[in-house]
Amino acid sequence: MNNYLFKFISSDCGSGKTYQLIKLILSSTGKYIIVQGTKMLCEQTCSELGNSAKIITSNQSNNVYEDVVEFLLNPTHRVLVMTDATFLQIKDISLLKQWQIYLDDIVAFHHFATPNTTQKALIENELFYSFEVVGDNHVTAKPVTQFDDVVLENASKAFSFVKQYDHFLFNAGFFEKVGGTDIYKKEKDQLQVMSWVNLERFSGLNITFMANDFENTLVYLSSPELFTPSYLPLRERSTPLSDRLRVYYFSEIPLTASLRENSPEQFEKVLEWVNSNVTEYIFTVNSEVKDKMQKGTITKLTNGIYVPPKSRGSNAYKEYKNAVWLASMKPSPVEKKQCELMFNLSFSQLVQAREKEELYQFIQRSNLRVYESDEVVEVYVFDKEQALSLSTSPIFIDLKIEKTNSNKVESTFEPLNMSEKEKSAFKRVKNFKTKDEFDKWMDKPAQKTMKDGVREHFTTKWNSLQ
Repeated sequence: MNNYLFKFISSDCGSGKTYQLIKLILSSTGKYIIVQGTKMLCEQTCSELGNSAKIITSNQSNNVYEDVVEFLLNPTHRVLVMTDATFLQIKDISLLKQWQIYLDDIVAFHHFATPNTTQKALIENELFYSFEVVGDNHVTAKPVTQFDDVVLENASKAFSFVKQYDHFLFNAGFFEKVGGTDIYKKEKDQLQVMSWVNLERFSGLNITFMANDFENTLVYLSSPELFTPSYLPLRERSTPLSDRLRVYYFSEIPLTASLRENSPEQFEKVLEWVNSNVTEYIFTVNSEVKDKMQKGTITKLTNGIYVPPKSRGSNAYKEYKNAVWLASMKPSPVEKKQCELMFNLSFSQLVQAREKEELYQFIQRSNLRVYESDEVVEVYVFDKEQALSLSTSPIFIDLKIEKTNSNKVESTFEPLNMSEKEKSAFKRVKNFKTKDEFDKWMDKPAQKTMKDGVREHFTTKWNSLQ
């Protein structure tokens, strides 16, 4: 008996995975569900399938989930096309048992979010429940999904992503309280949530994943034992990719958010060079950089057309023979820790699946997507590490990129410089068992004459011991 749950087809971008799937469906009489990452791709696929297919997205429906459930209960077509956001909301797996399901370029099964909120009691007591400790610094919880109170229901919309996922991991520090009280500690106000799908809930379904380099996707790396390879007759390049690719880079220093923010003039060097030396190209940058370009606060790239960093499946830019990638998509330290804790994934695996794979997907929007062509495509990336992910012999354009921290906000920290008496008193903080005892001691003349910063240091220390 097979132990795997899913099949996968791993093949290069543009090799015709979706084309061959459509061809397979049109030559059969079976029932299929195709899941894709964008509404645009869904519409394109449905159009090519003709009258045999039904598409349900927010472009066709005001209540997508309910309409999908209704369709599965009473099918009107033998092919259903939907986005992954809708597919992952389906909790009644019995609705899917009679269908052959293809997840086309759907490889992200975890989500990391940092909601900007200080409503700790609301989150802990009203929006989530069943908190359990995991490791030293994290807790899991389950979301509340049904509300009788309209205010709570509206508040829950900030966590609308919970509809797609099964498990949720929070940084425990966000919920820490001052010892013996219901008062939350104010110094830990950033909530960090990782959500992920329990793949095993799809057990018993006929599901095939299709993607480039599937064996290096996070969904595969987190549970490789669940997958077995499958195949479709796919295209091969007339000229090897390595012979069609010329890669340039500008920096030995990796591109990160801190480099962009703290040394902006270094990033500007690259933007100005591209404007002066490259024409007719597709380019991508991080969203905050794009916003600054639109506002005119940094140099705007004038000779190219913007393409989102995540642009899987698009065929709209095949005529372009120049591509410029100036984005970074590395995980935060917290996301790195959470992925390591829950999935045993390393930082390098996250970078490969996140940044380097999206870079590869991006350049494949260009003329590289034309398998019959032998024309060279020139690719410009920011740093050496990105370049080496595409070529063994990239060309260095030395713009003297360095970390200057010219825009870094200087720390306002002032050393306490406690006196010997104050240092001696500080050691006594641990002796006070109740807040009342501690406050009475702090009101004595010796402590009352301390500077505000020193008194705050004493109070913080006592709170941390409770």
